[in-house]
Amino acid sequence: MKKIFSLLAAVLFAGSMMAKEYTVTISPSDFPGSSYANNNGPHTSNAVASDASSIEVEWTSNQVMAQDKGTTIQGQKNTGWIKNEESWGTIISITINDNQNYSYSIDTEDAGKFEIKAGSSTSKASSIVIVFEQEESTTPAISAKNIDFGKIVIAQGDDSYVLDTTLVVTGANLTGDIVAAGSEHVTVSGTLTAEGGTLNLHIVAAPGDFSETITLTSGETVKEVVVSGKVIEVVVLPGTPATMTENGDTKSYAASVNGVAGVKAGTGSVDGSFVVTVPANATVLHFFAVAWTGAAGTIAVSAPEGVTLDQDELTLEADAGIAGANNDYILQSHDPADCRFDIELSGVDAETEITFASGTARRFVVWGATYELGDATAIHNTAAEIKAIKRIENGQIVIIKNGVKYNAVGTILK
Repeated sequence: MKKIFSLLAAVLFAGSMMAKEYTVTISPSDFPGSSYANNNGPHTSNAVASDASSIEVEWTSNQVMAQDKGTTIQGQKNTGWIKNEESWGTIISITINDNQNYSYSIDTEDAGKFEIKAGSSTSKASSIVIVFEQEESTTPAISAKNIDFGKIVIAQGDDSYVLDTTLVVTGANLTGDIVAAGSEHVTVSGTLTAEGGTLNLHIVAAPGDFSETITLTSGETVKEVVVSGKVIEVVVLPGTPATMTENGDTKSYAASVNGVAGVKAGTGSVDGSFVVTVPANATVLHFFAVAWTGAAGTIAVSAPEGVTLDQDELTLEADAGIAGANNDYILQSHDPADCRFDIELSGVDAETEITFASGTARRFVVWGATYELGDATAIHNTAAEIKAIKRIENGQIVIIKNGVKYNAVGTILK
């Protein structure tokens, strides 16, 4: 896994051919969290160079560098590494402060590219300081970073999928303001000067892969920026959303998959459980479920005495896979339809908690739970001659059968 440090904008074009030094300091604050478990990517944050240029820090899922209690940059195993893919100039020096088992190398063909590796899971450093030298130029230039979102969920609007983001643009030695032109799926707004500025991007795209080019122009100077990614469609099951409640004492946490709310339960070694609450007269429970990558198994589903489920055990595949950060995940190799379950319910005469618990699948995620209701007027109607009385009390519909009062959705009223 890796972290890539790349300039959001070109650094320093001042109008002469003299060389200028600048320093980039990588500190623990440029990494997220204090444990590897919280560091699944992708993530971005910013370091600031000595000339105030913004340096974007990127790392991918299961990244292997982490902040250790806010004081050190800690590597994991022998795979920890930092590597820049763009040359920022010629490297004058790399200093790994308080170095414990880190090494670095500089590209022999491009003295601006480097690699830093952790030698073991105990490798630590308080900061990494890289000094570059870059020739200033009088050549007109527009600089901006291509945007690749990878697999993303784009929020669903009334009839489309939309995403709003920004793009930092820098201009150097230009004779006129920078003009931005959008594309089929990307609308641009914002005023850019000859020195650049921040451009607002409004992306409207259908589910699937997209790649669009926006053009930045000043006179004869042209810069093309590619905006690309894959839109994951947000799928919501039929019925009414059900309440999903995590149990803090059994290792379960609020989570989402493809932007739909759910619960993650269990760890690699500890069972987890949670409950889904449905009202009286619920007849079907819909939901999606997936095991952790590589962790096939079953989960148990149970209900209180008197309530019958047509399934009490669900088989989850190992290769469906999710990825993400902070318990917000994207389904990787399956469509949501591949992970859908429907359980028929009977005997739900009052609000009922249905429990999902680890079976042999220690870690699993359930999301998008919804329920459907039967005919509320048919509750307890075991004799044809007994009729329900329907009337308004205190501003709400009340159904009375056999001396018992129900509201419009079949919940018993006290």
